[in-house]
Amino acid sequence: LDELVRDLANKAIVDHTLDAKLIAGLDGPIRRRIVRIWIEMSRGDLRRIDKTHLDAVDGMILRGVGGKAVELPGGCLVRMSRGRLHFEQRDATEKEHT
Repeated sequence: LDELVRDLANKAIVDHTLDAKLIAGLDGPIRRRIVRIWIEMSRGDLRRIDKTHLDAVDGMILRGVGGKAVELPGGCLVRMSRGRLHFEQRDATEKEHT
């Protein structure tokens, strides 16, 4: 199962974005494992990332609609645009004002 998930993740993760359209039809647990892999690659770790965060990103994938963002611990954001999820690290000055 781990090998299958890694293979799917390698196909879905391109240029640090995650192809939400490609994984939307997969079973939930597999989709969330791919999201975990992508977040870990983008962020560098999974500290303080829990099921609530994974479910929120998964919900974006299932809705397939952009314009919303999921905030992750440490000031990171996940946004949907044109069927791809984008990971953003807010800078320190922006974090101080929010």
